[in-house]
Amino acid sequence: MRVVRSVIVVVSAAALAACAHTTNVPLRPNFAAELKPGQALANVSPAMTFVRGEYADRRPDPTRLAQFKQGIHTYTLREERPLADVLYEGLASVLTTSRQRWGEGAGDIRVNLTFLNLSAARNAGMVNVGATASVQIKADFVNAGNGNLIYSNVYSGSDERSQAMVGGMGMVLSSIDAAITRSIQSIADDAALAAALARPR
Repeated sequence: MRVVRSVIVVVSAAALAACAHTTNVPLRPNFAAELKPGQALANVSPAMTFVRGEYADRRPDPTRLAQFKQGIHTYTLREERPLADVLYEGLASVLTTSRQRWGEGAGDIRVNLTFLNLSAARNAGMVNVGATASVQIKADFVNAGNGNLIYSNVYSGSDERSQAMVGGMGMVLSSIDAAITRSIQSIADDAALAAALARPR
């Protein structure tokens, strides 16, 4: 009886392990091709130099990018490169596209980012397979000279897509990249940010 129970425990443990999957996410959004100038931000003159500031991660478990279930399977997504580097890369791209400057070290505006949330999922239907992703970040724009906060806001980006028949994990990865891109784009499209930057400091 003990042998039978031991076999059952081993088989059950193996079955559970087979249902857990880990995927490394490259996190390589095509910022250069997909980000557009922010209309109000592009009109802020003279151009200012923005620099990377402090970064914080407020997710409950920063060791994983996202986790979701599909049927009996649990998928854990982990980033291949630091998420902070990805976000600042996007920010540098959208600011320079919007006729501003991105620099290293000294500058006019220091941008502190706080990563709040990322969720992703893949859903299988009768005909189509869908993927969703959403991102939420907080950006603080600080006067680099005197340390005064100029403007702060929370920015979100989301993506939803589907395709017929079988959709692999690549759909989820593309959806995450798109959600990150849209959260960065929302910064450039924030007219209140442009107005705050244009005011005398």
